[in-house]
Amino acid sequence: MSGLALDARPRWPVDARSPVSGGGRPARPGEPGRAGVGSRGPRQARPPGGLRLTRRGRAVVVLVATLILAAMFSLGRASTMAASDLPAPAAPLRTMVAAPGDTLWSIASRAEPGRDPRRTVDAIRHLNRLPGATVQAGQQLLLPPR
Repeated sequence: MSGLALDARPRWPVDARSPVSGGGRPARPGEPGRAGVGSRGPRQARPPGGLRLTRRGRAVVVLVATLILAAMFSLGRASTMAASDLPAPAAPLRTMVAAPGDTLWSIASRAEPGRDPRRTVDAIRHLNRLPGATVQAGQQLLLPPR
């Protein structure tokens, strides 16, 4: 520890009435002496200047602020990347009204004649958020783009 001087003096005057030998903890300005172990004197008003943080408290505040800023930055970055990664729609979606006796399979076969109907049925169910494979007559359905 070359060139480092430590000041061992307390910041506040030592409370002479403390039961601990050597004066105990330093007395704060305006604080009466402690009458005995475990007894509390009258409650003093807070010193002007508001909240006082210890070194650990300041470190926690800085850490929390840093984590909040990092989370906000990450969320903003992720939402920007997600919005820019969306592909432009290739073609507008088509619509079709189901006729009496239509099934998703027959609709898929008519909508995409050269394509596997299973994939088209799955796309129609996904686009229309259908829980099953049944459709009602007169129901308007979104069809995938060609």
